[in-house]
Amino acid sequence: MSIQVYIMRKIIYTSIIILFLSRILFSQPNNWISIGGTGNTITRLHFNSAGDTLFVGTIEGYRFYSLHSFNWEIREMTGYIGRTVWAISTVPGFYGRIITGRVNAFFKGYIELNENFSTQGTIVRNSQGGRFTDIKYIPNNPSIIFACGWSDITPGDLVKSTNAGLNWVLLSGYLHTAMTEIAVNPLIPNELYVSGDAKVTKSTNSGETWFNSNNGLPSNLGCYCVSINPFNPNILLTSNDSGIYRSTDSGQNWIRVYSSAVCRRFAYHPSILGFVAGITFSPYKVLISTNSGLNWADSTGSFPGNNMVDLAFSNYDNNIYVASSTSGIFKRHYLITNTKGKNTALPHKLILHQNYPNPFNNYTIIKFSIPLKNSYSNNLYNVTLKVYDLLGKELLTILNTKLTCGNYSIRLDALDFNSGIYFYKLTVEEFSEIRKMILIK
Repeated sequence: MSIQVYIMRKIIYTSIIILFLSRILFSQPNNWISIGGTGNTITRLHFNSAGDTLFVGTIEGYRFYSLHSFNWEIREMTGYIGRTVWAISTVPGFYGRIITGRVNAFFKGYIELNENFSTQGTIVRNSQGGRFTDIKYIPNNPSIIFACGWSDITPGDLVKSTNAGLNWVLLSGYLHTAMTEIAVNPLIPNELYVSGDAKVTKSTNSGETWFNSNNGLPSNLGCYCVSINPFNPNILLTSNDSGIYRSTDSGQNWIRVYSSAVCRRFAYHPSILGFVAGITFSPYKVLISTNSGLNWADSTGSFPGNNMVDLAFSNYDNNIYVASSTSGIFKRHYLITNTKGKNTALPHKLILHQNYPNPFNNYTIIKFSIPLKNSYSNNLYNVTLKVYDLLGKELLTILNTKLTCGNYSIRLDALDFNSGIYFYKLTVEEFSEIRKMILIK
């Protein structure tokens, strides 16, 4: 039964309720699980586009970890001076091609291209000075790649490749002498941002021209990072020594939203609207926001390591992966509570429970059960949870992920909801259920 038919049978109503779920709060387990990665100092993390292989930069090369086999492959030259990887990226459509930004023993930066996951690659670009700190490709056209650099002595480089990393050209007019990170708009391919010395800059024509995007940022503090919300590219995050700053107008203006810590890096959850994590230093923490960076909470818990250097979400298993430079890599699941294995029987059919309380005015809980289809309880199933208005128009995708069988619950904070009626639909593979929710304020 389509959502349109269902709603028309249930209720006749003429007005459309536009709902924005600005804060989605999820129950969170406390355990960090080690996946290894020790044995060399870690510098950077990167997932391939499928999210099933984690690539790790180290001081002597790189290594990668399969989420299928749970095995590590090492591509390091132990004892070789001048192999430190400060940036790493795969290239969708070019299997086995790894691009790394490095620095040699003389503190000279270079870009190395490795084919077929090789240990020794080809140097395809030398910097004017300093290391390359970030590499990002255009999602809709991964043959176009940008890399930026940092130097305390000479200006860092901002370079571009239009042939998947084989050749690079130096851009001009990018208004930085030192750069830390690149953010690419996933919906507008020609739009990108660069963070660095005391500013964020922006280009709307694929790096040909640049202008400052720093209104509201301190003029004397460098920006450690810049991140763009993949669900709403108008929202940006950056951080400097005075805290975390947020823009809701594509970088035209910035407002400080958190002053208690400084973030080294941000990462957005691939399937949960507004869910973003950040790692801080001095002290080292993992921060979580469920409303696109407006508010933050300490979620470090019992993280086993220190010296956090990078983090990344996988769109394959929905885990967050955090790297400690000295203690390895740890993962943690933030999606929703699964009671499987907690003295609870595995469900035998798909169930979408009525949210409780209902009607509600502050928050509500949605529970659902995913059945065991065969003898393999760890199989992953495609799961979506969506919100619709009274005419059947899809307003929001809350979940679009893979889950194992089990009994799940999600807490939805409705502080910013509008009063009214709406529907939520759970789909697991080819099966679906729909229920009505009522908000009264």
